[in-house]
Amino acid sequence: MTRYLRLLRIFTGATLSAQLEYRANFVGALLASLGEVGVALLGLGIVFGQPGISSVGGWSFREALLVTGFFMLTEGVISVFIQPNMSKIADAVRTGSMDFTLLKPIDAQFGVSTRHLNVLRAPDLLIGLGLIAYAASGLTVTAGGVLGAALLYVSAVVIVY
Repeated sequence: MTRYLRLLRIFTGATLSAQLEYRANFVGALLASLGEVGVALLGLGIVFGQPGISSVGGWSFREALLVTGFFMLTEGVISVFIQPNMSKIADAVRTGSMDFTLLKPIDAQFGVSTRHLNVLRAPDLLIGLGLIAYAASGLTVTAGGVLGAALLYVSAVVIVY
């Protein structure tokens, strides 16, 4: 297990050094993430900002914001962890370099699933978590509800993977 954690740290360090080589890319990705959440919040603000509207389809503003937070978090998980590796698998199969991956002394699925990360989309994760925390702070939340939501969310991410 420590071997895989060390490999994950090495993979992450290599990815960080490659992607943060140009600071403008990071700033651009951060602005794109903020713009995306801004558009989502603008839409919620327009709908719920109408006089006399406190719920839409039985959903309050905080509940809709919670869904938006989970969407941003999921989009971040897919963009940071899943999508970069899945596109590299197709390239590795096409070019024939997948054979070398299969011959390495690590689990092949671990190797192809963790080798590449898109750290430029990591702000999506933080924004999603922030929206979830803010929305949940204004709702009646129980420990069972939080545990159930976490379990369902992890299950959903595993299914997407």
